Amino acid sequence: MESNMKLIFALPLLAAFALASDESDTVLARTKERILDRAKQLPNYTCIETVDRSYYVPQERPRVDLPCNQRRPEKLLLQAADRLRLEIKVSDGGEIGSWPGATQFDSRDIMQLAGGGAFGTGPLGTLLVDVFGNPGVTFTFQREEDKLFAFQFVVPLSTSHYYIQAWGNWKPVAYDGTAWIDPATFDLRRIRVRTQELPPETEACYSTSSVEYEHTHLGSSDFLAPLRSTLHFFMRDGTENETSTAYSQCHEFHVESTLHFDDRVESPAETKPEAPRPPLPAGLAIALAFSSPIDSSSAAAGDVVPATTRKAVVDPKSSQVLIPAGAAVEARITSMRQGKLSPGYVLIALLLERFQTGGAWTPLFAALDVKDQVENDRRMLALRGANIALPTGQRANTALLFFPASKNGHVVPRGFQSNWVTTAPAKR
Repeated sequence: MESNMKLIFALPLLAAFALASDESDTVLARTKERILDRAKQLPNYTCIETVDRSYYVPQERPRVDLPCNQRRPEKLLLQAADRLRLEIKVSDGGEIGSWPGATQFDSRDIMQLAGGGAFGTGPLGTLLVDVFGNPGVTFTFQREEDKLFAFQFVVPLSTSHYYIQAWGNWKPVAYDGTAWIDPATFDLRRIRVRTQELPPETEACYSTSSVEYEHTHLGSSDFLAPLRSTLHFFMRDGTENETSTAYSQCHEFHVESTLHFDDRVESPAETKPEAPRPPLPAGLAIALAFSSPIDSSSAAAGDVVPATTRKAVVDPKSSQVLIPAGAAVEARITSMRQGKLSPGYVLIALLLERFQTGGAWTPLFAALDVKDQVENDRRMLALRGANIALPTGQRANTALLFFPASKNGHVVPRGFQSNWVTTAPAKR
């Protein structure tokens, strides 16, 4: 009798497990189908990415000779942070980028455009195809959590398209993770990935990443749009880097259209061509004043800084006014970094891009005046004790402006004056 009672209690459990297993298989199959169908029908589109990167260091010097699997948690301090904004174009599964507001996509690799620091691609589509369209991936239903089905997956090295770059070389890595799926809509809600131990030349033990998604429409197509993602690197020297990305303003564009990157799309027939203007002669002084402040708590690499000329720029040979006083000038922030440990600092890399006369914009090539550079170097030298890491991959004529900062950063005020000298044209 006791044996029969046990059997009676066991049968409903077995039946419930079989039902959950069948349902989870259906949910996974439908989700794979929807993700791959969307990937095939997805139009060309662009999104704005705002990337915040944080750099952590151990409070005490760690043992760097420990293997990755024996590392112990360390108390970390936030050493520095930087921010950038990019316009990312997704076409045929690939991603290329530019600064927001640029008239064309940058010819450099997207990693070069992002500068030093961790940066990742994939949440806009390629990651999902590599996980859900990869026949070498194995899935296991784990549990139901907050009305979502959680699936564990494993991607072996032999079929992985997850690449990590070290010293210019790309290498594939194996990874695993968890995907949370809404069983009512078959939409992926979030995904979390953890790599296996990374090659020693990466100087990292492993990385984790997570992405949150929402269902939306892009043109006439359904689209799983990423809301935010986090990429975390655990380095072999005990430091850690975290990259948080927020996605916004995703919209479709057509190849035959002209992109202005500010939600304006005009056809070639509507765009009036401007007569090319010759570049300014080298050696001319340009005195500028910022038309708006730069707040390190919100500004990012990629942002445009408007300015105006404080004096007219005159050709010394012909006495012709090349740029009148009060003319509009645009500079671009190419790096925005803040040192968090005492003494704090803000580093702004700034590049002049163009000026406006007669309603037309002309490319501007100029470097920071020597006197301003000396004053800037004096501010940097005053930050003794600050662990300053200079931005990499900066273009010619980029000015590195240093300012002492509090815990909340620094605001470069509206009207801030700087002096520049024109140079020979350089390739943008």
